[in-house]
Amino acid sequence: MSLEQFRNVSERGERLQRINIEKEMEEIRHGRQYIQERNRTRLNESVHACESPLRTQERITSRSRQQRVSSHIPLHEGENLEDLDRFLEEARMELRERINSLGSNVGDLVTFDEYVGDTEQTQTKPFEHQKSAQQQETETYSRYGRQAHIIRNREENERTERELELRRRLLELEDRESKHREREEHMYEYWKRKEFDLQQKERDIKHSLERREERLLSQEMKLRDMEISLSERIQKLECKLEMRENRTSDGYWKNERNETVGKASVLEHSSKEKIDQLQRKIETLQKEKAALEPRLPDADVLRYGKTLIQKDGMTDATEIKLNISSFSGEVPVPRSESSFEDFKLDVDSVKVIYADHVVKQGLRRALKGQAKKKMLHMRADATVDEIMTELEDNFGNVASTDTLLSRFLSAEQEIGESVTQWGLRLEEMLLQVTRKTKIDDEERRSMLKKGFWRGLKSEELRNATRVHFESNVPYEELRNKVREEEFEVKLLKDKDTKHKIGKVSQLAVETDTCQSNELLQQLMKKIESLDRKLEDLKKEGHTGRQSGNDRAANTTGEYRQRGFQRGGYRRRPNYYQNNRNNDHTTNPDKLMTNQPASKEHLN
Repeated sequence: MSLEQFRNVSERGERLQRINIEKEMEEIRHGRQYIQERNRTRLNESVHACESPLRTQERITSRSRQQRVSSHIPLHEGENLEDLDRFLEEARMELRERINSLGSNVGDLVTFDEYVGDTEQTQTKPFEHQKSAQQQETETYSRYGRQAHIIRNREENERTERELELRRRLLELEDRESKHREREEHMYEYWKRKEFDLQQKERDIKHSLERREERLLSQEMKLRDMEISLSERIQKLECKLEMRENRTSDGYWKNERNETVGKASVLEHSSKEKIDQLQRKIETLQKEKAALEPRLPDADVLRYGKTLIQKDGMTDATEIKLNISSFSGEVPVPRSESSFEDFKLDVDSVKVIYADHVVKQGLRRALKGQAKKKMLHMRADATVDEIMTELEDNFGNVASTDTLLSRFLSAEQEIGESVTQWGLRLEEMLLQVTRKTKIDDEERRSMLKKGFWRGLKSEELRNATRVHFESNVPYEELRNKVREEEFEVKLLKDKDTKHKIGKVSQLAVETDTCQSNELLQQLMKKIESLDRKLEDLKKEGHTGRQSGNDRAANTTGEYRQRGFQRGGYRRRPNYYQNNRNNDHTTNPDKLMTNQPASKEHLN
């Protein structure tokens, strides 16, 4: 060690001693004032530390550091340092236990030693001044370290208490928040269950209402069927009563005619009726014969047609009678005629077999009315195709393809229409469309299949045949399946109606008896009025006969005496009337059955 270094060290030691002596003098003079100011600064620092537990180096000002380094705190009078040390150690232990229980990071907090180290690092003095400052600090700590340690511990205790209180509040808030969340979850589950129960109840109510509606509809349909059946029965009873009334009146008038005219008129009348019956039978037999005549095959017919084409072929063509339905062009189409579409189909089928002039002759015979008049304006040598085009222009279907397609797509099965009738009607509509436009066979079959199934009126049939419709099944097979389902549904309905008719039969019989009694009473009144009129007519005829020929009177008198007519009833002129009145009162149905039948009944 050199002399200069030794001198420097000794000078430094002397300087430190002088500085320490000066500081002690200043502390003696200004000790209490400094302690008060230092306590204030420490309180402010502790407040800032509680606001942010992780203190940084920026909060420590240069003023507080200079005061801490360059000042010394004197001891209070009468203060026991050993008791303070014990108290501080106990406080440290309690604080460590609390911090460990709360799980806080003690290393994050800035201790007093770190604070002093930070201040020493920020010092920008040279090495000599720094060393002197360190010596001064060690001396001050040796004297007043215990008091500073006590103040530091107090501040740390206050800070930890505040931290603990803040953490306790945070825990309370977290507990409240967790309870609130649990309550929200509980309420959510509760209301979710309630909502599910309400939805289930709503579904059950809807299902029950739908069932009730179906039951009401079925009952309404049953009542309608009962009304229809009752109305049909009433109509039948009315017809029967009218028939009986007509029979009674006709029988009475026949008796009168037979009495006046005699056997000759009866024979003539019966012969005429027999002739009419024979003529009717002959006509029906001729029609059956024409229908049952065997049709020649195509090759034989063509051969037969070729033999007719000779020199006098035009004259031989008149002998052939083609089976073409008549057509007049009237709207609506009469029963004995056919529509233009059917007429055209007949002509097209005949054109394949017979020659042109034969078809033309048969066409002229089949046309009537307006269509016949249209032939007058055409040439005599016009071909069959020209005639058919002219007729189609005047009497054919004028509807466009769009209207025909829309009619086909919007078609539905009508009430009371069977599945076969619905299929034929749909095929006819599509045939009209294909005549206007060209459609492939596969497309036509798919259109028929879709339109046929979607246009069904019954939902039961659609649900039963949905599998066949969705599968690759042709139209014909689908139609057969629907027909089978329709037959089964009809069988089930017949069973239900038979089972229910037994219950309703008693009421129906009672209503029928009441109505029949009322109708019988009305008929009795009408018969009585007719009897009165007949009595008046008899009186008038009796007076006319007396004024007539004496011979006729004698002959009638002889016949009456003999009892020739009707078993001797003429001996008692009032017997018939009295007997009728007695029968009316006793048994009116017997009168109806015993009277002679009318002309229609005899036939």
